Amino acid sequence: MKRFALVVLALVAMNFLSGCTSVESGNTGVRTTFTGEVKKQELPQGLYATVTSSVDHFSCKEITIPLDNMTPKAGDNLSMEDMDIEIYYTVLCDQVAEQYLKYSDRTAYDQNKGVYYAGYRVVESEGLNAAYDAVSDLDSLEVHKNRDVIKKRIKEQLQATIDGKEPGVYTITRVIIRNADTDASVEESIRIAVKKDKELEAARTQVLILEQQSLANDKLTKSLSPEILRSKYLDVLQIGMENGSVKFYNLGEEANVLVNTGE
Repeated sequence: MKRFALVVLALVAMNFLSGCTSVESGNTGVRTTFTGEVKKQELPQGLYATVTSSVDHFSCKEITIPLDNMTPKAGDNLSMEDMDIEIYYTVLCDQVAEQYLKYSDRTAYDQNKGVYYAGYRVVESEGLNAAYDAVSDLDSLEVHKNRDVIKKRIKEQLQATIDGKEPGVYTITRVIIRNADTDASVEESIRIAVKKDKELEAARTQVLILEQQSLANDKLTKSLSPEILRSKYLDVLQIGMENGSVKFYNLGEEANVLVNTGE
């Protein structure tokens, strides 16, 4: 008899558990009745009966929104080839049910985790706008150098926009830029242009050098007066006589002879 009672108790427990769902830590539950009414009271961590209703699990943890393959137009009117970012946000647990009722068509569901993300599509669309605005006044070739500036812009604009819709409900915790590529053809064109500019600058520099050399030679030529040339000539003769390559012969009045000995 005792054994039979235990079996019955086990069967009752199994039936009860089969009609229950548990809300795990970090999540909150939202109950929907069999008539389709969504209850506004969120359910904290625990075990709940779901015989005549269902309980959906909503995440209260940090939620990730990837925005991939974006091609925002930069300030120089050139589009980025590929820009990938990630937006992270949280939602107040005690506001999840209300947000679900208000944005039911903008709620996302993760099949792998079996969890709903309140306001996911709202944050996603506004995040996309913020990302495009963040690079709109930057040169396309300068985007990758200004990642911190872009992240700050996206985060601040997105938070302000979301607060304008739902004050204090959502928090944009961080923004990550995974990729920011400029159009390859644009980069190559600019590289070629820079190379040509450098070559032109080098040619101009060479012309200036030649002009300065020419001016220096002209100045030197003009500075060599007959007196200076005569003085230089005498200096050369003196050196020659000292080393024996030139000999001086005095043949009388006004009859001096200089002979190059070839030594």
